[in-house]
Amino acid sequence: MLNVPKKARTTLLFLLIFLVYISSPRFLGTMDGLPTRLIPISILEEGNFDFDEFIDSSEYKNHPLYVFVEADDHYFSKYPVLSSILALPVYAIPYFAGIPFTSALVTTLAKITAALITALSAMLLFFIFRKYLSEKWSIFLVIIYAFGTSSWTISSQDLWQHGTSQLFLILVVYLLLKPKKSDLVFLLTGLAVGLAIAARYLNIIFAVIFFVYILYKYREKILSVILGASVPLTLLLIYQAYYFSYFWQTGYSCDAFNVVPCIEHWHNPFWDGFGGLLISPSRGLFVFSPFIILSIIGIWIVWKRKKEKNQEYRLLFRYLSIGVLIFTMVMSKWWAWYGGVTYGPRMLVDIVPFIMLFFIPVVLNDLFRKKAVIICFCLLIVFSIFVQFAGVIYWDSIWDNTFDSLSGDHSWLWDWNNSQLFYYLERFFQ
Repeated sequence: MLNVPKKARTTLLFLLIFLVYISSPRFLGTMDGLPTRLIPISILEEGNFDFDEFIDSSEYKNHPLYVFVEADDHYFSKYPVLSSILALPVYAIPYFAGIPFTSALVTTLAKITAALITALSAMLLFFIFRKYLSEKWSIFLVIIYAFGTSSWTISSQDLWQHGTSQLFLILVVYLLLKPKKSDLVFLLTGLAVGLAIAARYLNIIFAVIFFVYILYKYREKILSVILGASVPLTLLLIYQAYYFSYFWQTGYSCDAFNVVPCIEHWHNPFWDGFGGLLISPSRGLFVFSPFIILSIIGIWIVWKRKKEKNQEYRLLFRYLSIGVLIFTMVMSKWWAWYGGVTYGPRMLVDIVPFIMLFFIPVVLNDLFRKKAVIICFCLLIVFSIFVQFAGVIYWDSIWDNTFDSLSGDHSWLWDWNNSQLFYYLERFFQ
């Protein structure tokens, strides 16, 4: 790949990632993704966002309705709809060709769209890597991101919120690291921030982080950023007001005037969630992608080292590290921090692009010149990719449905003798 022209190399890298993502004949989506998969059909065929035409159909009437919410005698998605809007060009191809939307076709279209979105996030990450690192290191790190994290098993396999969230979050960083920043760049930065929130509401944490950073470093450009962000956020509020009666009302199961149920969803014991997200044998980020542990060195470098080979990104990366910590801490308090029926640390996949950025200072400070470090790193990478590969091939929700009692007791996620990871690795070797 290194021997081909630069533009062709970039295209080949994108195609490699995309084709691997769609190569598995299995569909790893769950019930949570059903509304997102159906919205493009509703938009194309009826010009709206409701699911009335699906609720009573023979194909979907036996599905649980917890993923839908009822408002004014219509059914809508419980989740944000931006991923569905991005899927419209893909769904439009069979629609205008007169091909009926069968269940098999819908899952295929959802998977193709998810793979495209996640592959695009990988390419943005690649462009950032290439700005500071060699071509070899840039390709190496983006391959790790694409296949050694839940980007493969989660984001690229169904129309979750996560892939779209990853795409727009890393787009913000890409724009902020551009050497020449015109008013248009800051307008686009704000647009990307607004789209990140529209994709996943919890990204408001990073929106605040980005705005504080821009206020500190580019105060005179803040109005351009606000103007850019206001476009998607205004459309989001209009959508919520039109379909749910109040602009502050979302599709989640919280009444507009009763916040108590919402607050109760965030009473999970902190260390249960925080430890579970990072080191539990069935959901831990450091368990399913253990190479990420070394990114902590990069965080230490941007905070502690006074002299670096490249200072340009240092301040922004400090802000990102704060955002990553706050995001993880907030997610730890949510009752469903483990992500329900899923493979691995689904609820942290949004921040994986940011975590990957901290390998830039690690590489620039020559820590990988030490033989022991590079051997350890490579072993962790091989294991991480193998874990994701096993998930793509064998995950089927059986383990989750067997042990998740929905009781609030998360001890089953800490059982090392019967963990989700070992369950599917054992199936792989049988």
